[in-house]
Amino acid sequence: MKMKEEIFINRFSDFDKLDDLWGKKGARFLVLYGRRRVGKTALIAKFASEKQLLHWIAYRTSSTEQLNDFSRQVYSYLNDGEGPEDNFSYGSWKNAFEAIAAFARDKDIGIFIDEFPYLVEADPSIPSLLQSVWDSKLSKGRIFFGLSGSRIGMMKDEILDPRGPLYGRATSVLYLQPIDIFNMAHFFPRYGPVQLIEAFGITGGVPKYFEFISDSKPVLKNVEEAVKSGTTLLTAEADLLLNEEFRETRIYISILRALGLRMGSLELKGLSSACGVESKSLSKYLDQLIELKFVKRKVSAGVDPAQSRKSLYYICDQFLAFYFRFIAPHLQNIEKGLTNDVVGDVHDNFDAYIGKRVFEEICREWLFIAADERKLSFVPDSIGEYWDREMQVDVYSVSRHDQMMLVGESKWSNKKVGAEVLQDLEMRAKKLNKKNDYYYQLALFSRAGFTPQLLDIAAKRNILLVTLKDMFERRQ
Repeated sequence: MKMKEEIFINRFSDFDKLDDLWGKKGARFLVLYGRRRVGKTALIAKFASEKQLLHWIAYRTSSTEQLNDFSRQVYSYLNDGEGPEDNFSYGSWKNAFEAIAAFARDKDIGIFIDEFPYLVEADPSIPSLLQSVWDSKLSKGRIFFGLSGSRIGMMKDEILDPRGPLYGRATSVLYLQPIDIFNMAHFFPRYGPVQLIEAFGITGGVPKYFEFISDSKPVLKNVEEAVKSGTTLLTAEADLLLNEEFRETRIYISILRALGLRMGSLELKGLSSACGVESKSLSKYLDQLIELKFVKRKVSAGVDPAQSRKSLYYICDQFLAFYFRFIAPHLQNIEKGLTNDVVGDVHDNFDAYIGKRVFEEICREWLFIAADERKLSFVPDSIGEYWDREMQVDVYSVSRHDQMMLVGESKWSNKKVGAEVLQDLEMRAKKLNKKNDYYYQLALFSRAGFTPQLLDIAAKRNILLVTLKDMFERRQ
């Protein structure tokens, strides 16, 4: 594979999936979607540059203008770069798709329509029209056909939902994820693990947001400069994301503000009270935020989500979580150029925010990877956070088959973790053991490492101790 540029770190597997699909015979229909700014267009553009593939990007304009531009680019692509006459157009989207289908009867071609939702916004009949031409002609040709878009709700409604006109036509679906925390060092090579985690806690691994983070200075210095300069990526992006998906954003913003200010999770009743919206009405808004992967509903690890009524909601998109905790509460002052309050808030509370909101999640993510690589003493059924009326456990995994559980604690402190933390964790593990009579393993995750006493105890008792070095070395 030729693609080696740093910008595509953590995209090799996605590129390989596209490459594999390209190499297949017959008609292929790919749907590529993901959150705004995650790098879909860059990935398609790179792939198109290495293949005989037309990558056409739709813009927010009239359907006539879109069709005219698409017509000219398709004509040129189908005719080996020869441009059409002035004002050329296929006249209708049906004619354009049928012209592509006619060419694909005898020759391998590739067409990728990027930002497909903008086409649908301008002409809602396009999905049904494309379905008709795909079923009757395109599906019988030698074509690699792709659709992509950032408006996740519309992509799902029109293509992935059983009620959508294009449902069942896609031969492959690829959801493009943000850059994971363990690959962040490739983008910020001067940062150590602490500042990589801080940068991840702000950007969520979304490549576009890396633009206001420079590893030549501390993470918080970058944030301070971005706030003072009024960087729109930091201050206006959240509204843009929500306005792309929803016609009326008021309730959604209210939900996200309530979750952001609490820095953790809320049950439905508490969220309803904070937003001033009845629980029954609130559920439909939460469902849509969950579908967009902005919010998650979680239950205590080991509990069936379908049966649990004790669920909590939290912002799972790290960028939005940071925005609604630190930026949104101060937005009016920021717009007036008064930035001292927000800068002070970030400096005073960011470290605690990372410890509670980000590091715990990274510890659980690391455990998922360790389990997948068979580095645990058992294969867990679930990994998450445990809570009940008596206690809370940061990192908890359980295997009913093996009757084993892992009980873990994360510490984002500059102080080395000592034996007293282990003792407290073991007390909670013993209480859990009384509930299910499972064998338990203890685990501690620490930013600053562990005291010599704890290291000695852990070696004798097979306790899992995980440092930042352990987390990041395995992926570098």
